[in-house]
Amino acid sequence: MQYVLYREGSIIRKGEKTKQHVIEQTSLLLNRRGYLSTTLSEITDATGLQKGGLYNHFRDKEELSLASFRHNCAALGEYVYRAAEEAGPNAVDRLLAYLTAYCRVDYPGGCPIANMASETRFVSEPLFLQAKEAMDDVLRFTEETIRTGIANREIRPEVDARDASLFIFSMVEGAILMHKLYPDAISMLLERITRYVNAELRLQVLS
Repeated sequence: MQYVLYREGSIIRKGEKTKQHVIEQTSLLLNRRGYLSTTLSEITDATGLQKGGLYNHFRDKEELSLASFRHNCAALGEYVYRAAEEAGPNAVDRLLAYLTAYCRVDYPGGCPIANMASETRFVSEPLFLQAKEAMDDVLRFTEETIRTGIANREIRPEVDARDASLFIFSMVEGAILMHKLYPDAISMLLERITRYVNAELRLQVLS
């Protein structure tokens, strides 16, 4: 994902350091309790800043929610993209490693994108559009991986990369939701997702 807020080794002014501290302290809180429903008093308790101190760095609570959401996406994205890179060059292997990491990562509060989208759909257009943009990034990665696999004769040529990506992530987000309710079901659900990728996407080479 493209949400990079801080690079280690950068020179950061005191104000920026405080702002980054606030984001780090509130990101998981908001993902657990809700980007809209978390109260200002809960945020001030978590950060140690009073309302005036917070608004020295953020225009309003919505701006803080946006920054915290991007931070959560960056943290989750770093983990799942690393899993894909470590899987090697084969497109199907990279895709499966990415999906497995996405389903199995125990990110506090669950998937930030699903949380933000479900909470803000009819309440805050800026926050909802940010969730859609984040999911667009996820789908872009899977689409590019599938197209690379088609070009390398690792994925069936008739596969529509966009349709496959949408279908796969409808299963992934559903699996994450069901995992919250039925933790023991995640292995079975992930096995079904893997079976779909291997049966419907992977190009079977006749020996």
